[in-house]
This record gives sequence, C-alpha cells and structure tokens, in this order.
Amino acid sequence: MTKLRKYSRSRQSKRSKRRALLKPVIIDTGPLLLFLIGIYRPEMIGSLKVLSSYSRRQFDVLKIYLYHRRALVTPQVLAEVSNLSMKGINRNEFRKFIESCLPFFEKIGEEYIEKGKILEFPDISRYGFTDVSILLAAKRLNAEVVTEDIPLNGKCKKLGINSYALHELFDRAG
Repeated sequence: MTKLRKYSRSRQSKRSKRRALLKPVIIDTGPLLLFLIGIYRPEMIGSLKVLSSYSRRQFDVLKIYLYHRRALVTPQVLAEVSNLSMKGINRNEFRKFIESCLPFFEKIGEEYIEKGKILEFPDISRYGFTDVSILLAAKRLNAEVVTEDIPLNGKCKKLGINSYALHELFDRAG
C-alpha cells in the first residue's frame, strides 16, 4: 500500500471517528439552500433573493461546520428548498442545480415525522409544519439544529435542543 493511500485512509478514519462523537445536525431550509447553492455555484449566493443577505464567507463557515457532522433533513425541508430554488432560478438552471445536488441528497440523512405527530404538536399554528418536523426530529434523534429562523431557534433552546442560528455560527467563526 502506498504512503498516500495509508494517509488517505488514516484521514478518513479520523474524520469518521470525529463525526461519530458529534451529534447529528438537522438542517433547516435556509442553511440547506445556502449550502447547496454554495456548492453548485457560489457566485449565486448574493444574487438569489432568498440568499441576498449571505456571503461566500458565510457559506464557507457553514460548510466547515457541517463537514464533521452527520447531516439530516425532514421531507418538509426538502420540499421548501425545492420550492424556494424554483422561484429564484429559471427552469433550465433549476434542472442543472438539482442534478448537481443529487450526490449530496443521496448521502444526507432523512428523518420522517408522521403527520399525526406534527398535528399533535401544541404550537403547530405558531411554527408551521416544517419547523415542527425539525423540532420533533431533533428531539427524537438528540440532534442539533442549524437554522436562520429566530423563533425556531428559541423554541429549540426552550426544549433543550442544541440549536444554532446561522448568525451565531458566523459570529463564532469571526
């Protein structure tokens, strides 16, 4: 075995061990869209209306944060990402974007929360289906949440869920 292969396997092994020690993270719509567009075409980050307040540097911070974690989404988050990106880019560009994201979608975890569980949540009318699915999935999996939604971030903290608003990640990174 060559030195390069040994080094590569050693790095992969260390990365896998670190990933196992960290909690999984559930990604909300905004951070997921920022991540996906940043991977697809970073120059689009400031030009899409929904991502107009973010920069390439902020994408880099998010990418580093997610690198060592097992990332998960709920089906509701995927639907919102699809709907928001369709509004921001033309049909042909959307097709290319989705095709470029397929390898990521195959790797990312998914946590399904039953409709009945979502509807039973006491604050469903305040938080909506997607946010409640994130809250319930995070509770079920003892996962962290990364979001740009301040009310969701606050509710996570009240429920004892480790949660980071994007601005908190960016502030920590300096």
